Amino acid sequence: MFRNIPIVTKNLLIANFVVLLIALLMGGGSPEHSSLTEWGALHFFLASDFNPLQFITYQFLHAGWSHILGNMFALWMFGCMIEETWGPKKFFIYYILCGIGAGLCQEIVQFVEFYFVAISQFPDADFNEVIAILSRSDLNGAYTIGASGAVYGILLAFGMTFPKRVIGVPLTIVALILLDLVNTHPAIEGVLSLVNNLFFIAIFISFVSPMSSFARSIWRFFFIKPLEARWCVMGYIVLELLFIWKFQLGDTYAHMAHLGGMFFGFLMIMFWRFSEEKKKKETASKYQWNKPANDTVNDMEYNARKKARQEEIDHILDKIRKSGYDSLSKDEKKRLFEASHEQ
Repeated sequence: MFRNIPIVTKNLLIANFVVLLIALLMGGGSPEHSSLTEWGALHFFLASDFNPLQFITYQFLHAGWSHILGNMFALWMFGCMIEETWGPKKFFIYYILCGIGAGLCQEIVQFVEFYFVAISQFPDADFNEVIAILSRSDLNGAYTIGASGAVYGILLAFGMTFPKRVIGVPLTIVALILLDLVNTHPAIEGVLSLVNNLFFIAIFISFVSPMSSFARSIWRFFFIKPLEARWCVMGYIVLELLFIWKFQLGDTYAHMAHLGGMFFGFLMIMFWRFSEEKKKKETASKYQWNKPANDTVNDMEYNARKKARQEEIDHILDKIRKSGYDSLSKDEKKRLFEASHEQ
């Protein structure tokens, strides 16, 4: 099964787990206390330990097994299909830029939060003085880690690319999340964490023995409800918006970073769609063949050209069937693209 995972998704999975193991070893079992996390986590941009490279490195750091399993499961589940549809280069660019966008949104949120805290403590300070205060304040000890921003971007891409694809949603976990939203008692979060871990165990058991009665019993416990991908994406957005208020109660999850990853993903997808549509129209206009009317000689030339083009396309399609799309040369790919828009 692991061999069938596309190259970029596979390497991202490996990289994230390897980084977590290194952080565990360096932190004595606590990755958040490792020097690797202190160096690579995304710090507040006015802090002395901020480095622009952290917009990349923070995406590969996680707080523990529960944190990484949730992100990597989503990356595997949705990333494989998106990478196979888009290709590895486009997928990798999208993933990294969604993570960077999520980090930028988190930095903005932190700045606004820290700014208002500073002016509440120093009401007479002007803007430049507040910036100076923030650059040396204890508030800049906060940092962000995790691939969640990039993964949420992948989730959005899946919903926009396959809007009607059905996804199994564990309603037991959804119910606990909603309960956690309205009830901030630590016990609720503890039960939710336990059920999440059981969910990952159930997934593993299903891979090993999908037809066993034990696996079916576990899935019945989670009460899986099939929903279209577009509604799942909308549900995630609503939940993240609802959970923002919990940040003020001590919630450590970067919900605005999650939404930021989706926002930047949406901008990229719309830009690519606009560019592709524009290119298609230009290509269709450039290579359109117009059949001359009432001209026998031109009719014969037209039919000859049409037959030659069809033979060329048949040859390319036969090559794809035998050796796959990647076996085509650059000119052949271009010719196939042009032929799909000829009228």
